[in-house]
This record gives sequence, structure tokens and C-alpha cells, in this order.
Amino acid sequence: MKFLTACLLLLPFSLFSQVNMTQLGYLDLVSAHGNSDANDIWGYVDGSNNEYAIVGLNDGTSVVDVTDPSNPFEVFYEAGMNSIWRDIKTWNNHAYITTEAQNGLLIIDLSTLPGNNNLTTNYYYGPTGNEWQSAHNLYIDENGY
Repeated sequence: MKFLTACLLLLPFSLFSQVNMTQLGYLDLVSAHGNSDANDIWGYVDGSNNEYAIVGLNDGTSVVDVTDPSNPFEVFYEAGMNSIWRDIKTWNNHAYITTEAQNGLLIIDLSTLPGNNNLTTNYYYGPTGNEWQSAHNLYIDENGY
């Protein structure tokens, strides 16, 4: 019994000793946007091989340049309705963001990255007469469907 107790007490320490990570950079998006919590993240690489994190926040969506991981910076922010959930996917040069708020589907055109911090956005609500407002999840297959 003493051996089992000792193993259970040491188990968390041995698990954490296997984590080999170093923080390279930090960007406080939560405070930058009204103490809004983050809830999802998705990656995107532009035509010049710059890397971006697209971050879902309670009150919007942020596009962060993480090409230099020690110096991440926000290149774009789109405010949105308050929701604890956003789901993000990319296809070609567009980011698609759903939310459980009644905010439709946000589409961000990423084709002008890098160099343009004023990205074009559109909201899609479905065909007229058959509108939808919200979704919990989003999936895009290898063919863009």
C-alpha cells in the first residue's frame, strides 16, 4: 500500500518531467480585447510562408502573425457577437468562423497577407428564405466542402 501511495504521489511529477517546452513569445489577446477569453485556434500559412494563428475570442476573431515565434503580433481583429465558442477552419486563402451566437458564418479573406492589415470580411447567413444563424462546429474536407 505504501508503494502504491508513493507511486500515485510521484506520478504527476514524472508526467510533467517529460514536457520539454520553452515559451518563445507571448501576446496577451485576452486583455487587448476587453478581457475576452480565447476559445479556439487554427493555423494558416500565406504564399510567402508566413505563419498565422487565427484565434477565436469571446467577442471576435484575431489573426496573429507567428512567423517569428518570439515576436507574435496581431495583424487583424474582427469584432463579433459575444459567445464562449468559435470554431475556425481555413480553405485556400479564406478563414471560416462559426459561433454559437446568432452571427452567421464569418469569412475572412486572407489572400492579401502579408502586408495588408485591413482584411476583407463577409458574413454568410444562407440562401434567402432559408437563413441560419449559428453553428457549434465547422468542417471543411480536402475538396473545400
